Parts: sequence; C-alpha cells; structure tokens
Amino acid sequence: MKPKEENCCVDCGKYAIKHKEDYFMATDASWKEYGVGRGMLCLTCFTKRLGRELKVEDFALVPASIQNPIINKLLQ
Repeated sequence: MKPKEENCCVDCGKYAIKHKEDYFMATDASWKEYGVGRGMLCLTCFTKRLGRELKVEDFALVPASIQNPIINKLLQ
C-alpha cells in the first residue's frame, strides 16, 4: 500500500508517520518559521531547515513529540 502523500516529508519524501524518530509536533512559532504549512517534515529535514541543533523549545510537549526517542533524549 502506497503511503498518502500528506504523510510524507515535503523535502525528502520519506513516509514520516511510519518512523517514531520522524514523527513530532513543533511549536507554532518554530513551524511558522521553519515548517511547511499544512505539509509534513521528517525530523532530519526539520533540523536542516533550522540550521542548528534541536532544542526542547522547538517542540510542543505533546505525545507525538514526547514519544519520539530523539526528542525524549532532549528532555532528560
């Protein structure tokens, strides 16, 4: 079954929902500046758009972000 396009990263095409490490929710401010509107980015492409290391402040602290193992490490 082919993934729905809206669930794929706009930049690289990766099926982001399938991978825990790519599924997250950015804060409204971060997404407004670096995101793709109603589209989706994998965490790697979001990081590239940020142009720096990830910070806890970049993410909304909701289950989608907290359950991401990469973001979870930032919380520790």
